[in-house]
Amino acid sequence: MWIVIIILLFLFALIWLAYKHHYAIFILLLIAPYLCYQVTLYFWYAKFIPEQIEISYPVSVGEEFVLLRGGCAVAIYKVSDRTLDNIRQNGLKFFKQAVDARAPIEHYNGSELKRYQAWSATPLPPSWTSEGSWTMCDVANSAVESEIIRETKKAGAYYTVSTENETQLVLVPSLGYVMYSYYH
Repeated sequence: MWIVIIILLFLFALIWLAYKHHYAIFILLLIAPYLCYQVTLYFWYAKFIPEQIEISYPVSVGEEFVLLRGGCAVAIYKVSDRTLDNIRQNGLKFFKQAVDARAPIEHYNGSELKRYQAWSATPLPPSWTSEGSWTMCDVANSAVESEIIRETKKAGAYYTVSTENETQLVLVPSLGYVMYSYYH
């Protein structure tokens, strides 16, 4: 009941601001929920990247949910220069400790720490790219995602999957991106 009242008050405020010609505030209030949502997505999906992989900023983050069918998400982050230098020097050895998510995920019945299998070097297995992409989600920046997919078909990148096989991480040092994807 309270949420309905809050939404109605928000809508009333938007209408009143438009009526009084306070367009800048009107537009800001209209955009604010979307910006808050995007910031929340950035921090939420950053939790799934192992702490050893330092990220600088989001490149593309999005999710898609379908009632009764589950959903999918793709988050692409720029990797820090320090991490990229470390990967170039150590190769696959860098990823030995990068098997736990950076923060536990809170659930209604407690929390869990996402775990990943051992990292492997690309090229990706054919089953990942036989249909174009392994993401099953059309929410990421398609140009960046296409670059990542092209680079993972050859040597020089790294990938892993979660122990439940529902989350994938791909890191492409030549592009400086790490890509988190989820499908359920």
